[in-house]
Amino acid sequence: MEKTRNHIWVQTYVYKKRIAIDAILFCRTSDHKTVIYLTPTGKHEKVSHSLSEMENMLPTDRFFRCNR
Repeated sequence: MEKTRNHIWVQTYVYKKRIAIDAILFCRTSDHKTVIYLTPTGKHEKVSHSLSEMENMLPTDRFFRCNR
């Protein structure tokens, strides 16, 4: 997916959605699905990207992978 300056486009299981990078708290996998947890709303989005794909979409100076 595309990465712009302040947003990324992700594919949910129904539609594409634009998410502000500043709103992303963390990403994790749960039941073979990647979940993006958002702040300050506390909401989350289930996306069809793998955790590796999310790692490539997010800026490395602000996000890191804490396992593997």
